[in-house]
Amino acid sequence: MEPLNLRLLGRPEVSCGRQFLRFRSRKELALVFYLATEGGLHPREKLAALLWPEAGEDQSRASLRNALYGLRKTLKDSTGQERLRVARDSAAVGLDFGSGVEIDLWLLDEVSASPLVEAVDGENRSVLEELRAAAAAYRGEFLEGFSLDDAPDFDYWVVLERERWLRRSEAVFDRLSRLELGSGEVEAAVATAERWTRYAAASEAAYRRLMEAYFAAGDGAAALRAFEA
Repeated sequence: MEPLNLRLLGRPEVSCGRQFLRFRSRKELALVFYLATEGGLHPREKLAALLWPEAGEDQSRASLRNALYGLRKTLKDSTGQERLRVARDSAAVGLDFGSGVEIDLWLLDEVSASPLVEAVDGENRSVLEELRAAAAAYRGEFLEGFSLDDAPDFDYWVVLERERWLRRSEAVFDRLSRLELGSGEVEAAVATAERWTRYAAASEAAYRRLMEAYFAAGDGAAALRAFEA
């Protein structure tokens, strides 16, 4: 089974195996992004209203059927593995996460749910590596550059999700840079704090950590520049 990989943090990408998938329309992309992020099964009426709000009920449902048909074909792997789940009464649909689906959002979810570690030793070294993997997964804001001109409720959902995943990423950068400083990996802590300030330019906590990391590295001039920023 070839994994279906969705990278939704930063410029969105959908690939199967080593091949990037091409979709017929932005509405199909929006539908797969929504189903992947929200999980579970969603009533067809809700999805049709979300993505085709200006169309009549019959037209929006027809557009949804067409989009689902396109997704079913596009998301299949070379073995014909289905990726969509349909309720028994066909009234609701979702992604089948048991069919080899991988999503970058899950890395941030898993790390944010893990217990806090104040110091790194031989027994919990894996925590540091998990945090680094989660930080690497954050390539930019959720669905960077993606929007729909004629679906305001979808765009509003995207705005809320961007804020949600930015906050998750900040928690990851905070924990990672603190652990790196605590374990004496100063250069790594500087790099982590610099990435944090790049993605959260208005975060005072990010700049405080960056100043702390520069001071630990013995670079007072860089710490002063971070303070001024």
